[in-house]
Amino acid sequence: MGNILWSPDSKKIAFSTDSSIVIIDIQTNEETVFIDDAGPAGITPANPVWLNPETLIYFKKLPESPQEAGIAIANLNKKTTEWITKEPYFSNIIYSPKKNKIYAQYKNEKTLWQIDPVTKKTERINKLNWNISEDVWLRGDIKLTPTQDRLIVPIGFNKNNPSSVESEIVFLTIDVDT
Repeated sequence: MGNILWSPDSKKIAFSTDSSIVIIDIQTNEETVFIDDAGPAGITPANPVWLNPETLIYFKKLPESPQEAGIAIANLNKKTTEWITKEPYFSNIIYSPKKNKIYAQYKNEKTLWQIDPVTKKTERINKLNWNISEDVWLRGDIKLTPTQDRLIVPIGFNKNNPSSVESEIVFLTIDVDT
């Protein structure tokens, strides 16, 4: 069990297991295994993120490659799911209600992406993989400021020896508007 989070109205809790997302209604204590295609098991948690009290996004197993996952949107009222992107290797999903944008890290690149949950348009918002040495990587745990205008991203790199364990972490801030 992991990725426990409150719904925006504080009436539900969502959490992920190896292959599902469970929703608990706090008022009725009703537990629902809503999504059973989350995953992929053993590789990455479902990482649910609320968009509003009845909608969340999460990692969904790719039908043609169940060991990889894209991003899907789930409507709890209608009990439906719909693909946002079947592009594998996204991780670290966060959502900005103010801008109605999803931000995610692309695992195999040093890049961050902005995703519109309505149009499903994805666009890279940084070019970290340009002119940066091979021993630099995004550390995960990207966070959005309370004003929802900037992201902070921890960057790890090996200062002196590329084959050594990471030796320094710095923080990069990204203005999501520019």
